[in-house]
Amino acid sequence: MTTEERAQVAQRAAAALGALLKPRWQPLPHQIPPPGDWYGWLLLAGRGAGKTDACAEYVARHVAGPPCLPGPVPHWIGIIAPTQGDAVTACVSGPSGIKAHDPTAAGPITSAGGTVVRWANGSQAKLYGANSPEDVERLRAGSNTCLAWLEEFAAWRYMQQSFDQLRFGLRSGPRPHWVASTTPKPKLLLNRLKNGKIPGVVTTHATMYQNPHLPEHIRQMLEDAYAGTDLGEQELLGQILDEVTNALWRRHAIAASRMQPDALPDQIRRNRWGRPVRRRGRTGHRRSREVGADPPRGAARPAGRP
Repeated sequence: MTTEERAQVAQRAAAALGALLKPRWQPLPHQIPPPGDWYGWLLLAGRGAGKTDACAEYVARHVAGPPCLPGPVPHWIGIIAPTQGDAVTACVSGPSGIKAHDPTAAGPITSAGGTVVRWANGSQAKLYGANSPEDVERLRAGSNTCLAWLEEFAAWRYMQQSFDQLRFGLRSGPRPHWVASTTPKPKLLLNRLKNGKIPGVVTTHATMYQNPHLPEHIRQMLEDAYAGTDLGEQELLGQILDEVTNALWRRHAIAASRMQPDALPDQIRRNRWGRPVRRRGRTGHRRSREVGADPPRGAARPAGRP
């Protein structure tokens, strides 16, 4: 064994001892994975609710659990964030990342094959972004996985394309599945997942106020920026806003003034110049619900009109 290998073994042993001596992270109720054999767990939460902590802990427990694959790599995991740099800082090295929950995780390590996190039992997690067509192609070419973590899912620039490619590769082990942590945004795919349009997805929800560990000055800054606004429902309360904040016509106003078809008055058939169509004969002009119909053949055009 070389000096470098001895140093690596000593570093891992120190990390393992530190993990044993460190007080165990305790999840809040909204950070506990939902029960059942689900395919996807979508955690919609406001800023500072602890959603990244919840998914980092889930990945760490998955790696420590029963192997999904035979051989030297018992778990192949994909971690996708808005950019690969976000995956490094938020999901791995940051204060809520994997290394904060499992100090035995080594990395991120960058090589010709990409940027990965490695564990002593041989498990690996590869880091991806979702910000460009090249990122989508990297996901397409990525190896098959048993678990995927979708960090800040609603902020992905190439959301649908990246989601499709990660799902196509999520096929290793007895139960391939994904977990997603995000502050919601009004995105079509996010609404489909939340509303059960894609089978096997369980959605849970949390607000900023459900995390008692959030520092008070951070809470105050977020409230100063968003409290009392429509955007605050998204950023603080984790709600999906399904309309543009500054829209001239709002959904509640449209719903309040909507008329039923039976309440609509009869309309007179009009020609292209906006004049009622009159038919010669005993019946006079004909009443109809049609508007904007072409004038009858041979009808005289108004004076001054071409």
